[in-house]
Amino acid sequence: MDHRIGFAAAIALAASAGIAQAAAYEASPADYRQTVKLLQPGDTLLLAAGDYREGLTLHELSGAPGRPIVIAGPEQGGSATFVARAGRNTVSIVRFAAIC
Repeated sequence: MDHRIGFAAAIALAASAGIAQAAAYEASPADYRQTVKLLQPGDTLLLAAGDYREGLTLHELSGAPGRPIVIAGPEQGGSATFVARAGRNTVSIVRFAAIC
């Protein structure tokens, strides 16, 4: 069964980490998994519209107070959609602190 999770809202993660300059990354379904590994406190990942079939793994990823990591889908046009697969986590979050 094909379940879809719309990714219209941003995910903000924060916890203590070293100081670095914030960056904005753009990613597509083809390269987002490698880009997630680059994220540091204050960074933003902008996901292009499309179907993301490999899940979203956020392990040991953290921002800093006042410098969250933001992952967002497109503001206009199509959505960034994570497609669920049987027996696999669609979004996996391990060892993080979230500030809403």
